[in-house]
Amino acid sequence: MKSCRLLLDADLRDAIESMGAVIGMETSVIDSQPVRRSANLRLFQIDIPDVPARVFEETAKQAGVSLETLLMDWISQCGRETSRGAGAPQRILSRCRRIADWCLLGYTDQADEIAALATRLLRD
Repeated sequence: MKSCRLLLDADLRDAIESMGAVIGMETSVIDSQPVRRSANLRLFQIDIPDVPARVFEETAKQAGVSLETLLMDWISQCGRETSRGAGAPQRILSRCRRIADWCLLGYTDQADEIAALATRLLRD
């Protein structure tokens, strides 16, 4: 299990939970009050299962960013996509489904297979 703490807008909780439901991430809010009074920011604890965490880490590496930056970007994109309504394209949730399907189909967690999946996720 890989754990990350991300400072995100509280309004993104639904997006985090949507992604978590697809790939088995567990999330919790660490703080009960806004971090700053001027912003609605909350500190989220995100726990990612081992194989999806390795996929996220490889995807971040290929994108040239940190794991936390990749997660914050995907969560923000997911929040924008879900706010557009049910008919809007759901690219981030689709990527998460690909990770979940990949795990369910029994692909191994070998580095070359993870790298190939990360490349496809970044391309799509």
